[in-house]
Amino acid sequence: MIGKIEYISAEGSGAVEALLVDKTAFKYLASRGSLKAIPQVFNDGGLVSSGYSILYEDGGRTYIKFDKDQEEAKITFNCEGYIYEAWNSVNGYVQHPVYVFLFYLSLLLGIPVNYIDFASAEKVKKILDDLDPGVSTSGYLALTEEQDAMEVTRELCQTVGGSLFPDRYGRLKLDMKDISNITTSKFIFTGIDTVDPPEQDWGLKSAVNRVKASWHYIPAASRYLGSKEKERKEAVDALSGNYQEDIQTLDMKWTTSEALVDKQIFNTLYKRGKGYKRIKIRLPMSFIEYLDIYDSFRLQDPYGVSLDGSGDYGRYLYVEKINYDWLGNAMDLDALDLTYILRRYLVLGDEEKLPSNWSNTTEESKAFAYLCNESTGKFADGEEGKILVDENKIAM
Repeated sequence: MIGKIEYISAEGSGAVEALLVDKTAFKYLASRGSLKAIPQVFNDGGLVSSGYSILYEDGGRTYIKFDKDQEEAKITFNCEGYIYEAWNSVNGYVQHPVYVFLFYLSLLLGIPVNYIDFASAEKVKKILDDLDPGVSTSGYLALTEEQDAMEVTRELCQTVGGSLFPDRYGRLKLDMKDISNITTSKFIFTGIDTVDPPEQDWGLKSAVNRVKASWHYIPAASRYLGSKEKERKEAVDALSGNYQEDIQTLDMKWTTSEALVDKQIFNTLYKRGKGYKRIKIRLPMSFIEYLDIYDSFRLQDPYGVSLDGSGDYGRYLYVEKINYDWLGNAMDLDALDLTYILRRYLVLGDEEKLPSNWSNTTEESKAFAYLCNESTGKFADGEEGKILVDENKIAM
């Protein structure tokens, strides 16, 4: 058990079920490791105020021992989980979603620390801390039955909102794309660097304009305490009013933070609202030290699709997957478009090249700031617009 795991309900309290392991001594197993505390114990959902003790035995396992037989009652409890000083929250035990993930990988799965890139995880932690200070105490993990390790890893990835992957050195790396880390000096030039012309897949079948999310899972009750549904209206309108969503709900199982959930929903709707854009690029094997999984780069493609026919100039992408073709002495990249992040920020574009009207422009062009004509104060269609001025209100 990692983090704070609690559940109080009129229907029956207790977040985790304890397992009867000694019928004679009335002894129940709470956790395979030493928990910081078990504040409440419940018998069939009702609070037990006395008549039991918390024991740490058998190499540190945590037990609940009753003074008398509890018969067929369901014993549940709330707890404060494992302690690891380097990763403890202000409450004195591990709670940050990133540190919950690292604890699971290194101390529960037993992956050697040399095979985990802890520095990359710290960068993800900073992104989440900047999002909302409350995230730091929102993570937890309660494994109460046998589960596939890969499935638990997937759950934690989705909870954090990042990706876990092996880098070129074989280390597991946790990473997340954000405005703070997409800048890059790496360029790929079509026709010069690439073996073949890049292939663009607009991913319309993978578009998502409505997201259903669930979070804050309670194992003993087999229920989520949080759920919501959001849509991106302009993306719905682009599909003639039709909704398109993933078959599976956005399952952020191991967090209590609604801010973290909202970030995931927002990113999903803008990343995939009008298609899940991918570009396939084949490069010579000599680029093996230049680009790795999750690296950002800019594609310079004069043959890319654009409104004015001038192609793509410095489009921001990041590497999602690499397939190494050793016989062909080449590497095949699947890269994802990063426009969905850029368009949330004010980036001045060239008014001579951008389409005149916001309403009929492309997702790519919306990444840039739209300024009206500085003389007329209007857009090309006559609509009133905004002029860029400095802090003294002098036109720039």
